[in-house]
Amino acid sequence: MGCVDTITAARWPAQGSYLGKRVRVCFHYDTARSLTGVIVRDDAESPHETIIALDDGRFVRSAECQYTPGPEAPPDVASTIPAAAPDPLALSVRAFDSAARLDVEPDDDAKEPR
Repeated sequence: MGCVDTITAARWPAQGSYLGKRVRVCFHYDTARSLTGVIVRDDAESPHETIIALDDGRFVRSAECQYTPGPEAPPDVASTIPAAAPDPLALSVRAFDSAARLDVEPDDDAKEPR
């Protein structure tokens, strides 16, 4: 844990030019076993963190791997990569609809779930 001047509840470090770019990633310099992913954080100022979302769902820090600009994403994968948001702290929260989760009518609490 720690505190970094460039990160607050309302501020995020400026992002570099690699944000959103596809990369090829390997571990322990083993290029025979490389993976692909997209850079989801590329700090251009302190704390200078780079985070890569691998295509298999894992996230790795640049300090944990080696990476290089990677293959172009196939069209079906490229369409799923979100564009860089202007505010990385902005989160979208889906409203919880308890009636839908229980599969009962919202106005009739006495009914049994189907």
